[in-house]
Amino acid sequence: MTPARLDGVAASGAAPSAPYPGGTGPGGTDPASVPGSTAAWQAANRRYLELHLVRLRALLELRAVWLRGQWSHDPRREFSDRVITEDHADWLLRGEDVRGRDRFYATAPEALRLRSEAEAASREAVHAGAVAADAGIRPPALEVLRRLFRLGEAGRDVLLLALAPEIDPSFGPLYAYLQDDMSRQFPTAHLAVALLALPPAVTGLLAETAPLRRYQLVQVHAVPPQPAAAAALFLDERIRDYLLGVNRPDRQLEPYLRPVPAGPLTAAQREQARRGAAHLAAHHARTGEWKPVSLPGPPDSGQAEMAHAVCTELGISLYSLDAPHWPADPRQFGLLEREALLLQTAYYCEPDHTGASPGPRPAAPVFTASGEAPPDDPSALILRPAAAAAVDRLEWWEEELGSDAAAVNGLLPALVEQYEFGPGTIRRTAQAARLRAELEHQPLHAAHLWASSRDAVGGNLGELAQRVEPSFHRNDLVLPPQAQQQLDEMVDQVRNRHTVYVRWGLGTPRGRGISALFAGPSGTGKTMAAEVVADQLELALYRIDLAGLISKYVGETEKNMRRVFDAARRRGAVLFFDEADALFGKRTDVKDSHDRFANIEINYLLQQMESYAGLSILATNRSNALDRAFLRRLRFVVEFVFPDAVSRRRIWQRAFPQDVPLSPLDLDRLARLEIPGGNIRNIALNAAFLAAARKEPVGMDLLMQAARSEYTKIEKLQSDAEFGEYTQ
Repeated sequence: MTPARLDGVAASGAAPSAPYPGGTGPGGTDPASVPGSTAAWQAANRRYLELHLVRLRALLELRAVWLRGQWSHDPRREFSDRVITEDHADWLLRGEDVRGRDRFYATAPEALRLRSEAEAASREAVHAGAVAADAGIRPPALEVLRRLFRLGEAGRDVLLLALAPEIDPSFGPLYAYLQDDMSRQFPTAHLAVALLALPPAVTGLLAETAPLRRYQLVQVHAVPPQPAAAAALFLDERIRDYLLGVNRPDRQLEPYLRPVPAGPLTAAQREQARRGAAHLAAHHARTGEWKPVSLPGPPDSGQAEMAHAVCTELGISLYSLDAPHWPADPRQFGLLEREALLLQTAYYCEPDHTGASPGPRPAAPVFTASGEAPPDDPSALILRPAAAAAVDRLEWWEEELGSDAAAVNGLLPALVEQYEFGPGTIRRTAQAARLRAELEHQPLHAAHLWASSRDAVGGNLGELAQRVEPSFHRNDLVLPPQAQQQLDEMVDQVRNRHTVYVRWGLGTPRGRGISALFAGPSGTGKTMAAEVVADQLELALYRIDLAGLISKYVGETEKNMRRVFDAARRRGAVLFFDEADALFGKRTDVKDSHDRFANIEINYLLQQMESYAGLSILATNRSNALDRAFLRRLRFVVEFVFPDAVSRRRIWQRAFPQDVPLSPLDLDRLARLEIPGGNIRNIALNAAFLAAARKEPVGMDLLMQAARSEYTKIEKLQSDAEFGEYTQ
């Protein structure tokens, strides 16, 4: 694709209509940015400036010769006491004889010689530029600025006037001499008009909306009540450095500008970028304006990488500039527009923490990652990165890890199935894994990568979900063999999704989600089992109170569910929906509007669970209240039954860690207590506190005391068969 080219600038002082003449990527307007050309360009640029300084000196001398013939006073003796003499006042009252000056310039031999020297230096500068161009050397910086900002020769010479003292300090006294004031060792608009024989209207070059001022190429320092035309003209530091061959972001913006790196894209995304770039270039060629680009989608779904790919097609670079750093006043956009031109770059912007976009934009290419919200500008080009498949994410991981990919022992397929990371997160996670391995003085292996991936997802899933840190392990769980086997199969399915779904091609049309229902009375281990499964899979576990998702307003329940699943997809979390009874029930028969909306909500939840690439678990205390039509859509249904005496004895055996001081316990007596595991753990904990307060080991007396309190709490009668001699 041919990069955009500079054609002109609007007469109103707006941004150049085509800011990127032959851009070639980062530093595209930096003539020294081409590899191997730095020394050659520096020499050519220095020669170009030297020739123009020769021309400037000739013009200064021409002006000095003319003034010497006009002065009726001795400038060396004036102003010794800050007094204007009568001779000087008479000279000022006469004003400059413009016609006489022009005749002098056109006829006086000395004037003709000096004008000839200036013209010769100008021709030589043009010739030197042409020779350099033929040699493949980029144009001199001063010429680049003239073209970029459509300054014309007058604007270029104003820059030269301001630059000259930066190169050769002798120009300062010369400026003071020609202005008949030793305190003015700087150029002014008055000096530019007189020196360059320009019409007075040239002072419009320094109007606030004119390019020299709009883009802050020169700074005007006026001290009231000094006239604006007598104000000092200084080069902006950024422009001075640029003219001398240093192209770096402006110091005001440098802390906020970050180069956006290239990243991997899918074939479909690359095609999107190519078409987007072609559209932008065509629109720019037709209208002279840059159309803003909106990149909707969840965070890290390829927006930055696509923006970079579009810019690469256009031949420019890309810098990130967050929304809080956009100027509040659009009139201050000149600095951003100037940097876009000098750096040959576009801006990439993400909404701030409130989700707000930057609002008005500078006249430069701007890419905005807009989340799921519609763009605030209806004229924006919308580029939504196509979704990446698991095979694409696997390629990204392999590309990022390089030679380290073989060291993670085949983990990558499981990783891409579990975490729907975008290219940016993959890059950061790989770097974190390498750092983790380095801190442990070990080579990179699978555990480093998995732990870094789990850290990368963060802890927040919104106010509707609560992070649960698993505190139980496989050996802590006491279940019937069939239920335990189902949990093991569930873990195996999560671990082997890539093999079955991708390598063997058995991916289901509805999605790759693994869903389960944990059904059973309260305290039988449903939450504990979810923790054990998450611990075995080394995944984050989030508990969602399904009752909290349900809203009386139509459509709000589905919105709440979508928010939870959208956030979970980026985290690869295990979702544990507690209190499923709040939504599920025998609702197949539609008797009223409530039943109809309940069915809609249930179907929506099941669809989300099926499309969710991770593991989602529903928990209910009343399995008999669930409709069989809904249960058929769940992969696993695990029944958590009330534990028998044998199971209760095993639970009591595991109730206390080895550091708890214990007196001899009658496990058979404890197993007679007909309560589920959740209540057993409550009794063990309360007995431990009683023992700590009395500074004695946990024994049967304290356990039975805690058991009686637990029975009272759950309103269960204490029978002699259960408590025996401990009955009160």
